[in-house]
Amino acid sequence: MHRRRIVFTGPFDPDLCDGVSNSTIDLLRFFRSRGHDTFIISFMHNNDLTRQRLAPGKGILNTKTLSKGVNYWNYSINDINIYYEVLPLSRDEMLSGNPMAIDHYMRKIKEHPDSYFLTVDTDSTCLSVHSILGTSSAHIICSPTNTIDWLRHNALIQSMLRKRTVFTRSKLSQEELFKTFNINSHVWPSFIDPARHKFPRSKNGKRKIGYYSAGPHKGDSIVYSLIGELPDCHFVIMGNDFQNIQNLPNVTFLGQTTDLSSFYGEISLLLVPSLKAEGFPRVIMEGAINGIPAIANKIGGIPDAMGDSGVLIEMESIEKMVENYKTAIYDLLNDQKKYEVYSDRAIKRAEKYKLEVEKISTDYDNKFF
Repeated sequence: MHRRRIVFTGPFDPDLCDGVSNSTIDLLRFFRSRGHDTFIISFMHNNDLTRQRLAPGKGILNTKTLSKGVNYWNYSINDINIYYEVLPLSRDEMLSGNPMAIDHYMRKIKEHPDSYFLTVDTDSTCLSVHSILGTSSAHIICSPTNTIDWLRHNALIQSMLRKRTVFTRSKLSQEELFKTFNINSHVWPSFIDPARHKFPRSKNGKRKIGYYSAGPHKGDSIVYSLIGELPDCHFVIMGNDFQNIQNLPNVTFLGQTTDLSSFYGEISLLLVPSLKAEGFPRVIMEGAINGIPAIANKIGGIPDAMGDSGVLIEMESIEKMVENYKTAIYDLLNDQKKYEVYSDRAIKRAEKYKLEVEKISTDYDNKFF
């Protein structure tokens, strides 16, 4: 292994409120532990949320401002240098190769010669820039459903990916990429730092159930039904997309919080009722680190992520799945011995996963970086 400069380019949330940004930070921290220099370059679309993020972060990690302007923030998190700038473009323009976005990325990327670059998911802009510049780069697919739908309509991007190193989060995604687009890839599960995701557990969380909402495809309809049908259970919901639940008596709505202890430190069970296939939902592993079993739909990479540390629900009608979730929830919450078995399995699953990812990551570092 030799020391390199590794640079992530693409959408990034300074508050680390989404899975891709969290995974990016944990991966770059791993690279730093291996002796590499690490950077993030992110140009973002202009709306209220992205402009709010120009304010200093809320202290999840050690944040140090290097320089700051009206539209940009150059700072570091644990010695990872991050450049974040908002451009007067829409989200679609930022991702689809708008000339202004391409120009800004090209100028900033040229400040990092002889680096190895990482891109992610449906970011046509950064893929195009790296193809034009001929940089050494790899593409990471974290959200397989969205990325595969995007690829179906973009033969040029398919061609770009066939010529570079591609990483996926699960074997399922790897097989789908090859079968559908003849794109070869390597399975690299999400790097999750236990030190950032383990929290003291509240003694008041015995009947609290957690759910992370990132859109209807995550299973909002199932959770909404469960809230109404399980008034004796309290639901703690994180995310920005769930509607009409803020005033319900058995719901604590955290929104897009950066305080993960208010979620994982308070709940006993985690719901992952995804209606679309996911590559590797890291929320399952974040819960497992804290000994929190998951009840989740049997779809996509969820069974691989969970192992035997939770309860899988077969994909059926919404009504039938709601009934099956109710049964599984009461089964675990009302049987302390069974709950402790699953909690112990979750902790062991997280420990095993950590060792697996560290080995894979070390092997890939030696091979590709």
